[in-house]
Amino acid sequence: GMRRNIAVIITYLLLIGIIALFFYITVPSLINQIENLINNIPAIFENLNNILSRFNIDLNDQDIQTFFQERLINFSLSTINYLKIIIGALATFFIGLSGALYLSFDFPKFKKKVKEKIPFRIKTKTYRFFETFLPFIHKYVRGTLLDSLFVFALSFVAFLLIGLNYPI
Repeated sequence: GMRRNIAVIITYLLLIGIIALFFYITVPSLINQIENLINNIPAIFENLNNILSRFNIDLNDQDIQTFFQERLINFSLSTINYLKIIIGALATFFIGLSGALYLSFDFPKFKKKVKEKIPFRIKTKTYRFFETFLPFIHKYVRGTLLDSLFVFALSFVAFLLIGLNYPI
């Protein structure tokens, strides 16, 4: 068979390649959608003004302008908060990836050290517990990730096919 180190390197290169391909496909579309949305804002406000004028509501009214300015500020602040969350999630992901990479290369040593730390009187029960429940936990996590990926991909493709603006 293939040596462990080479298999780990190939696996991580494939994972990084898939992630890079995902960003290569989605980021230009996301940027294009944001540009389109920004370019369409005047037309959206014009349409809104036309609709509201039927009800004798003027968008040039100071109260309405203040309302929209407050909403725009709130939107900007929430966008900044979302960016912070995304950056934090990416940092957490790469820290986790680093730990996973370390464990991938040194897992037998790591496993041996963990086994040494378990007190002798509960070793048998602990081993039995992990042998019983880890396969279920692994299947649950794998199934949840696959479901999420499937729903995301299906939704993304469906929204693109029906021509929905801003599907991301």
